[in-house]
Amino acid sequence: MSSITPIEIPLGPMCGALYLASLLSVGLWGITCMQTFMYYVHYQEDKMVFKFFVAYLWVFDTTHQSLIIGGVYKILVVWFDNPLFLTNVVQELIWGYLISTFVALPTQGFFVYRIWRFTNKSFIPPLLWFPSAIYQLVSCLIYVSKGTQSTTTAALGVGLFKTLVISCCVVAVATDTSIAIGLTYLLLKRDIGSGFKRSARMLQRLAIFSINSGSWTAIFALLMIILYTVFPSNLIYVVGYFPVSSIYCNTLLANLNARAYIRGESSSLSAGADLISMQFSTTKVNRTPAILIAKGRGRSKETSVGALDYSRAEDDVEIKPEHV
Repeated sequence: MSSITPIEIPLGPMCGALYLASLLSVGLWGITCMQTFMYYVHYQEDKMVFKFFVAYLWVFDTTHQSLIIGGVYKILVVWFDNPLFLTNVVQELIWGYLISTFVALPTQGFFVYRIWRFTNKSFIPPLLWFPSAIYQLVSCLIYVSKGTQSTTTAALGVGLFKTLVISCCVVAVATDTSIAIGLTYLLLKRDIGSGFKRSARMLQRLAIFSINSGSWTAIFALLMIILYTVFPSNLIYVVGYFPVSSIYCNTLLANLNARAYIRGESSSLSAGADLISMQFSTTKVNRTPAILIAKGRGRSKETSVGALDYSRAEDDVEIKPEHV
């Protein structure tokens, strides 16, 4: 009678890591949805290209999250009664890597665009970033094309796969860190060299958001490098991989939504509440004509209280009733 050799499958590094990473990713995706809603409510006068860009990121991040949930469901539920399947490659997680790259690269490009604007439209920053973007995209395409043909997760932690993942993460860490340092330096330099006296508080806010432009994504990419190197045969590295897409989205949306905060204006949340109450309240509103005086540019025009646009953050406005 032949004996059956038991196969040890580490459920903690496999199922536990998938479960915790998916929870973290879902939570960050929820924050992405909230920030996307806040952006469209509070910055309605932004250019259409930025609105489409935010929609693009949300759609791809949602697609990435759907693939993660589908892959984790297959491992933890569909294959629950057959642990041997836990060593199989999950196609949804492989394709999720590609979708994550389609989120990361445009986000990096957005911050490079900001640096390009700060450097008086110098083409040096885009030229330095372009090879990095090409390498990240090509390495991701190779990984996905080879990974979908693999049969076990252990094969994804050795040879070409290991080289592609580690090198791509190293390039991403270097790129995100350079973006954060570059934005912070340019903001400090611009403030010191300009003739405008900005408050120290505003400068501090700008520096903080510039650092956040690349620090969190770099931290998670570095975490993935460490976990992938130390534990290449299991799925612990997904703790650094699953949330990356949502972190990129939240980083960009936080920078877009924080413009009023950086200028020291009232909270966007309270402004949004005022806007919503004006639009949907059934209480009668006094529509006495008012004069909108733009102090900064010396322009004035007549409008009404019901037509005031609270999304304009560029002008310092003062409302004066025409009739008392």
